Amino acid sequence: MKKIILILSLAWAQIATATFQSQLLQLEKAQDDLGIRILLREYFKRPIQYKEWRLGRTVLGRRPGAGFDLVMAWDRHPTIKKYDTRTVKTIQAMEKADQLMLSKKFDEAFKVYQTVAKYFRSQSKSGIKKSNIQFYYSVLHSMGRALYGANRLPEALEVYGWIPGSYYQIQQVLFEKMWASFRAKRYDIALGAVASQRSAFFSDYLEPETYLVQIYSLKRLCRTEQAQAALNSLKKFYKTLRSGQFTYRDWVRRDLYWSSLQILTEPVAGRAVRLDIVSEDRRNAEIKKITERLKKQYDMNRPNLMESLRLVIGYSTLAIKNEKMIGQVNNVEDPETLREKGIEWWPAEDTEEWLDEIGSHIFVGQSLCTPNTDTETK
Repeated sequence: MKKIILILSLAWAQIATATFQSQLLQLEKAQDDLGIRILLREYFKRPIQYKEWRLGRTVLGRRPGAGFDLVMAWDRHPTIKKYDTRTVKTIQAMEKADQLMLSKKFDEAFKVYQTVAKYFRSQSKSGIKKSNIQFYYSVLHSMGRALYGANRLPEALEVYGWIPGSYYQIQQVLFEKMWASFRAKRYDIALGAVASQRSAFFSDYLEPETYLVQIYSLKRLCRTEQAQAALNSLKKFYKTLRSGQFTYRDWVRRDLYWSSLQILTEPVAGRAVRLDIVSEDRRNAEIKKITERLKKQYDMNRPNLMESLRLVIGYSTLAIKNEKMIGQVNNVEDPETLREKGIEWWPAEDTEEWLDEIGSHIFVGQSLCTPNTDTETK
């Protein structure tokens, strides 16, 4: 009797596996990202076989529109603890490096992150697999942060430059690259990073500190009129936020992580959904859950955003009015020098934006400061 029950259990397990695999691949073929998300979230809560987990990871690598939160969470599915020791060891190494970062042991953390990155590079001669690419970019991101923390700014800028616009936290990378450039007195790169953050792929409004760095950089280049224009834009943002016209829908566009979730709540014209696999009721429930999460996240961030904007407006106003507050610089690298160094760049004033150009903007204007000024910042 026990033998019969065991055989039946194994048979049902095989049928369930085949059903899951078939449904997931059909959803992928239909480009039904919401359906993929719902199916995988349901299977995240139950024990699955290794080949099911591997298929889920592969599909997420090809369809990250199912949500970057799910892309990253899938690597922590309980199943891999039993079967995929390499992934477990990689995650453990990352967690160790994260602890070193919290202890401000930035150089040690960088070495661990670098080891993980090298491991990924060594796994395939043809390049990083799609199923691993977002995780790999997150390792590079952590390397850049460690170098920034260690005050190894030129190296940090180099690593930040390796991360493409398809990374789900590219907006944060550009923000950190901007600060690294500003601290390294590379105002051309700092202003370029500001321009990339203003890309059509993100929100029309910037993080408060981004306005501050933009205004400080322009002021140091004696471009007071442009600095004033940036301050006016900042005040407009503050007014819009206070009035309630700036909503969670505007806020989620700040990066790919949150915007990928918002997109899931919107119907896609001309694309059929597989209601035979994932019902409309399940879809509506997931959309409601996503919307509530986004609204809650925005409501939590809004008070801090308001206060930060108020402070930045104050500091920026002082910087523009006070000629000696932040010093001046007399030059930035010209375009020909950048070309000779092999640096790919796009003018910061360029209004047309392509995804693979994000992060390559560099300010190619000149300092308007008097060449013989005594106030140049060293």
